[in-house]
Amino acid sequence: MFPRPRRIAQAAPRRRQDARNRRTRHVNLDRASDGDVPEADAATERLAAVPADEGLVIREIWLLRLRALLAQAHGDATAYANFRDRYRDRAKTLGFEGHIAWAEAMP
Repeated sequence: MFPRPRRIAQAAPRRRQDARNRRTRHVNLDRASDGDVPEADAATERLAAVPADEGLVIREIWLLRLRALLAQAHGDATAYANFRDRYRDRAKTLGFEGHIAWAEAMP
């Protein structure tokens, strides 16, 4: 029997940690206590600033979702509706079922 590569063995815990971090960010925006929204703003801007190839749709759709959630946390109903609608349209265009469900759940 061959030994299991270390890279694969270490990948699963990291994915679980990343999923927990994503859930924490959503909780933080829902809770919106001092520092949570500015922290989420900064994280979103860092993601937007990272150079990426044109057409990297997964990054684009996450940015639309995050910006909609941030606009809602800031109480900006106009920006929220704009980003939410763009997020819904993009999710449907791409056929991303998970994002379609999330977008449809956004009021």
